[in-house]
Amino acid sequence: MLDRWFEEVNIHEAFFREIADFLVYLRYTPKTSPTNDLIITFQKKGKKIAKFAYSKKYGPSFHMKFYATKSYPKFFHDKIRETIEAFDFRYTGMIKGAIENVGYRYQYPDGRNYFYFHREMIELGLPPLALIDEIKELLKTQDAYWTLGGE
Repeated sequence: MLDRWFEEVNIHEAFFREIADFLVYLRYTPKTSPTNDLIITFQKKGKKIAKFAYSKKYGPSFHMKFYATKSYPKFFHDKIRETIEAFDFRYTGMIKGAIENVGYRYQYPDGRNYFYFHREMIELGLPPLALIDEIKELLKTQDAYWTLGGE
């Protein structure tokens, strides 16, 4: 399954290989989604933590969940804002996840606060290789949160 990814996608290969190895180490299983694009989702016990996506139109991108971490480095904080704005502020607001404090938070410089629903992955695009340790730490924290019974 991962072989197909690496046959088709040779951009940012070192990044995708290291993340795939780390997710497999955490016991996540890669599964191909039945779409026209090449999408590999990593899941364990019904929880999807990350995905590799590749389309001929947009190229490769990496998506992940990291809402178990309450304070994010700037790169990730900015990606939350980009995701909120890309979906025109849908999936934000006081819903069950917000009430239970399960999800992503973003505060604009003018003080506006938004909560983004926890079931959605955040698209990171092609993150700089320099962030790979931070990405792995966020994934590890998310995995530990689920292991301890979080939603």
